[in-house]
Amino acid sequence: MNKRIITIAAIVLLLLAVVSTSVYATGVAFSPTKDSQTNIEATANSKPIFYRLSLEDEKQVKQIVLSDSRIQKLIKGREYVFNVNEHVIKGKEWGLDVGAVLKEDVTFPEIIEWLEQGRKDKTLIAEIVGELSVGHNDAYDLSIDVENARVQEIEYYPRHGTPIPELTHEEKESVVIIALDDHRLQELLQGKNYTVAPEGVVVWHNSKAQMKIGGGLEIWFDRPYEIEYDWPWPEFDEEKYPVPPNYGEQTYHRTYKVKALSILVDLEKQRVVGIINRPISKGTKDLYKP
Repeated sequence: MNKRIITIAAIVLLLLAVVSTSVYATGVAFSPTKDSQTNIEATANSKPIFYRLSLEDEKQVKQIVLSDSRIQKLIKGREYVFNVNEHVIKGKEWGLDVGAVLKEDVTFPEIIEWLEQGRKDKTLIAEIVGELSVGHNDAYDLSIDVENARVQEIEYYPRHGTPIPELTHEEKESVVIIALDDHRLQELLQGKNYTVAPEGVVVWHNSKAQMKIGGGLEIWFDRPYEIEYDWPWPEFDEEKYPVPPNYGEQTYHRTYKVKALSILVDLEKQRVVGIINRPISKGTKDLYKP
């Protein structure tokens, strides 16, 4: 895979992180169907599979974790809120996932039955676990004792070799201000009901030096709009553009059915350099929150 593709993939993943839930870094979080036994067996040979709990149990376990004084210390000061043009932007620079590791002797049919019956049978569960991610670089594996309502073990591990840069709260606010002041974005938003994705702003950086370039955010519409436009989206190529920020500006004339927009802001240039349609997968809940 060439460096250009790697860079593009990294940035797209960062933008999607604005509205997506994280996958447990120490395992795989997914709900199998009757056709996915092969995937389960292949994955199980490498790392434990963490299965989501029922919504009720998940809420209880998260409350246990967030009540722990050690966890509270780790996430202290890692939330923010600001108002730009009457858009309230709230962000959390931490994420928490919890789930169950099932016993090794549980069969595939038993897993399917457990899932279909609401994940309530505790006899199949070997351990309740979790992952706390703080910022882009730090993560903690959690072992949770539900019966005694306590976090039994917290194990730290760095998520990346070279640390990914973090945006300051002031830089995040600047990203939103610059984006909403952009005349092209104003043109695209005119006459439409929309909201700035309240989950916050993500960092945009290159892949070689992990240098901070700017930030990304999303705009959500109340319904799909068919839009024909010359979409600005930078060409990322660290070989073609060896000097940071490693991109060249260009546009693509396309017609999209748009439900959400991804925006890229270059903080050094103090301007928007990317606006593109973000496709919404089938089954995704409505994002619009007026």
